[in-house]
Amino acid sequence: MLTATTCNCVFQIAWFWRFRSHQITMNGISYIGLARHLVDGDFKASLHGYWSPLTSWFIAAASVFSKNYTLLGRVVTISSFLLCLPLLYLLTLRFCRSRAAAALSVLWFSMARGIVAECVGSILADFVLTACVLLYFTLLLDTLRRSQSTCRLSLGAVHALAFLAKAIAMPWLAIATVLAVVVKNARVPRRLVASLLLAFLIPAAAWVGWGCALRSKYGVFTTGYQLRANLRVNWHRRQTHFARGDDLDYVDTPSLYDKYMVGETSWASLQAFSIRKAGLLPMIVDNEAKNLPDAVNRQ
Repeated sequence: MLTATTCNCVFQIAWFWRFRSHQITMNGISYIGLARHLVDGDFKASLHGYWSPLTSWFIAAASVFSKNYTLLGRVVTISSFLLCLPLLYLLTLRFCRSRAAAALSVLWFSMARGIVAECVGSILADFVLTACVLLYFTLLLDTLRRSQSTCRLSLGAVHALAFLAKAIAMPWLAIATVLAVVVKNARVPRRLVASLLLAFLIPAAAWVGWGCALRSKYGVFTTGYQLRANLRVNWHRRQTHFARGDDLDYVDTPSLYDKYMVGETSWASLQAFSIRKAGLLPMIVDNEAKNLPDAVNRQ
């Protein structure tokens, strides 16, 4: 089954590469733009309240090998998808203690054509998050079975990494951590408190650190405005970045986008303009010409 999984992944990635490798979405444009700010040494410009940083950091790190940022973004996304396969195998093996079940789960995951198509045709943080989550739950099983401090510290480190991949991981995985620690140490209150402190030491440091970094840009402490729940930063953002108040009124205003087409608008707004408003199309084309060093020669 593992051989079948390998062949299936190679075939599907090659197949979809023919048809979707030329596509770009606003997700990809934003992640690439933030990475290019980082490569330029402009750390403040690389901060963003909506797009989490880990994917952009990977693209920026890979830029030592190539200046084709669009290709690098695809390599990061496809690599993170491929990383999910052994991590899924490991998680299933730890949980079911069956190699057959682990191999079957990996094969079944690779058979989802939409997932493979998405990892080839888009530049996303979702697969980076998925890899972190798979590793997190593998370590969570170790935490439930063993009482070593290193298990809880490792769990917290992966929790922090998942948060930097996508901010939604912080509250979601925090609930899982609390439940696991309570189940493991409910009868010993002192150990319960110590275990919670160890498990949340690194995530709290990452959360506060990222919030302070965003404060240097937005002027308020926030860890992101993805969920629209952080009304304070949304209000402050509108006062400082949107003089007339409503994000949706400006999705086709070039002044809201920097030189790498990174804007202070939500994902829904960006998708709306890409479908209904063509005013930014020339900017997108020019931006992609910068991301693809040989784009002019290929036209």
